[in-house]
Amino acid sequence: MDVWKFERLISEADALWNENKQTEAIQLSEKAINIYKGNYLKEDRQPYTLSLRERLKGRFVRSLIRTGRYWEDTGDIKKAAELYQKGIEVDNLCEEIYQQLILCYQRLGLRAEAMAAYNRCRNAMTAFLNSEPSVKTKEIYQRIVD
Repeated sequence: MDVWKFERLISEADALWNENKQTEAIQLSEKAINIYKGNYLKEDRQPYTLSLRERLKGRFVRSLIRTGRYWEDTGDIKKAAELYQKGIEVDNLCEEIYQQLILCYQRLGLRAEAMAAYNRCRNAMTAFLNSEPSVKTKEIYQRIVD
């Protein structure tokens, strides 16, 4: 991954978002999202690398969710869902991305897909974090099954 290019695109997109230039911001955000391939230098356990890795992941998640919400707000729920799915493929432990994906599937009337996304979230959290989904995620799921 080209870290410099990723961070430059994210910074430029953030500036455009702040200027309310959404069309340009979306283009740069999507370029940055496509550059990010997951944990940077995954095997390196040096403190600096860990810090950089977490910062890059945080910027990726924030950009992905902001971009996904843009597509939701403009009515392109399918495009938002595809983006969230891509986010989960890169970071399968980000509960906020699962939440957004489940909500998109619900809005699209894809109940089975929404339930499958919840189960994938629950399974990933149990297997890798020895944890359960948050109350918020469980509430989203309950609205689907009720």
